[in-house]
Amino acid sequence: MAPIAASDLTYYPAPFPDHVPQIELQRISVKDLFDGNEAAAAKTFDIFCNSGFFYLDLTTDPRGQGFDDAANQLHDAAKDIFGHIPIEEKETWKGNPLQGFLDTGYRALAKDETGQPTEKGELLNVPSYDILNDSEYKLPTWLEPYRHAYKSFAHHGDLVGQAIFQNLERQLHLPAGQFTTMFRLSKETGGFVRLFRQPAIKSGVASDIPIGPAHTDGNALTMLFNWQGGLQIARPNAASRGIKMIDGANAEEEWLWLKPIPGHAIVNLGDPMVTFSNGLLTSGRHRVMTPPGEQAKHHRYSLLMGMRPASTTLMRALKSDVIPPETEEQKQRPDVTALDWAIAKVKAIMERAAQNKA
Repeated sequence: MAPIAASDLTYYPAPFPDHVPQIELQRISVKDLFDGNEAAAAKTFDIFCNSGFFYLDLTTDPRGQGFDDAANQLHDAAKDIFGHIPIEEKETWKGNPLQGFLDTGYRALAKDETGQPTEKGELLNVPSYDILNDSEYKLPTWLEPYRHAYKSFAHHGDLVGQAIFQNLERQLHLPAGQFTTMFRLSKETGGFVRLFRQPAIKSGVASDIPIGPAHTDGNALTMLFNWQGGLQIARPNAASRGIKMIDGANAEEEWLWLKPIPGHAIVNLGDPMVTFSNGLLTSGRHRVMTPPGEQAKHHRYSLLMGMRPASTTLMRALKSDVIPPETEEQKQRPDVTALDWAIAKVKAIMERAAQNKA
């Protein structure tokens, strides 16, 4: 199926405004990653060592097109679920019993006086491994009609993610399979598919206040689909390596919008990859805003696949002739598993969000 056109009002209800400060990310062909193209692998590695974000062109390979097709199906699912299922029913889809480990369940980030989600949004998580591999995995009745779309998205997303990790293994001079085994979908990895909706601003006027704190991801790899603006990254700082977070107290013009492009996902690494590479790779900092311009009059839907390391993985630098060795101070730090680390990371982000810090 051809990618949805930007003129399709079902997915792109209003044009992305030209007047807002934005950044054109570099583009990588998913076919080149699947083929192990060395130039594409080197380009991806350079991005991950610097800015940390790129557009992944999914139109160049059937597996990428399958990922994009499933994303559009889940966009349609999000409209139905968030638009028609009462919040009381959605809230019966409980989260993972591991406190703060957000791979399962529904959550409204804030509610208004009537008990409905505010512009801060609402999210719905489904664990990737369970939906893909367990035919008996129980979904709420209102999610069951979308099981096939979820399975297709998790399947194609895993193929794409593993191709990215294979290329990173080669660039980091790691043994073949070190990353692909670490991130192989299993009950131990906590990977998830997340639907997110930001209700339209009641005034219809875009706000310049972030809906949550600027942050880096707790996922090792995030692949994001969105059909309206909402994601911002900090302006690249020529005096430093890569993109750095600029706190909310700094000037607004230091933040740049990412324009959604049909047939493309936005890809970035998260903090685990910084740890595994001992600072060589970058976890790009970003924040979420209400959509700009006329887009603020419409609900914003986004979808992502988050990939995490196996829960027993130790959060330490890996060893290769490319990765800087740990310092003596680092060696003295106690071992922390990926599971414990992820719980602490997500908890810290949610606490900052609750305090309304940007």
